[in-house]
Amino acid sequence: MKLFSCQGCGQLLYFENVRCENCGRALGYLTDINEISALEPAEDPAQGWRALAAPQKIYKFCENYDAGMCNWMVAGGGDTGFCLACRHNRVVPDMLVPGHDVLWRKIETAKHRLFYSLLRLKLPLESRADDPEHGLAFDFLADPPQTHASEVMTGHSNGLITLALKEADDVTREKVRTEMGEPYRALLGHFRHEIGHYFCSKIVVRCTRSPFRKTFEIAERACTSCNGFPSTTRSEASFPFSIVPMRLSARSSLAEFAVAA
Repeated sequence: MKLFSCQGCGQLLYFENVRCENCGRALGYLTDINEISALEPAEDPAQGWRALAAPQKIYKFCENYDAGMCNWMVAGGGDTGFCLACRHNRVVPDMLVPGHDVLWRKIETAKHRLFYSLLRLKLPLESRADDPEHGLAFDFLADPPQTHASEVMTGHSNGLITLALKEADDVTREKVRTEMGEPYRALLGHFRHEIGHYFCSKIVVRCTRSPFRKTFEIAERACTSCNGFPSTTRSEASFPFSIVPMRLSARSSLAEFAVAA
């Protein structure tokens, strides 16, 4: 992940920082310029914040900021209160259950890192508000309390990515990794795997341009071979395709088609 610098004092900043440890300025991520920016209150504090990295604009924090789940900004005069990452959440954990806030925070940390890459790749990010049937959405679900009920399965279906809340528990995730003989198992890996299914069905399979298909033919084979299988039945390493770690040389081809589609 890229390292950033405070525009106010030059202090080294990390992607998840919400305050500069040196000068004390509030920090927020600006999706329009892919930058963590130091913030200062606008002339009218009720309007929001002025970002030192883009002083000509007024921003406000995503609505999930107060819950400690997000440090991304939205336009000060915008109608939506959620940022480009959080607007895709459909179901979030019940915050009244002890410990759910910690698990959700870990999930959002991984998901925001995923969206950082997706935005840099300039991939289409339609929400369910944009496309009610196939828009990208996330359900973060806990297993039901009843012992006889089925466990939540992580997977993708028509744009809806379901992530089992227990995957954010380090002990549980390591136990599953050992039982399944996986070399690694991480939240960000889950997101990358499932988003690969989403973009495979949305972009790659629909593409008829031969140069693009030649570049990503391995992705089409992987997506076709996965149809009908819950994602948790195979390890992430079983599939050769993941949309995020692709070589940078292929980025322009994917972004070009995404815009054309």
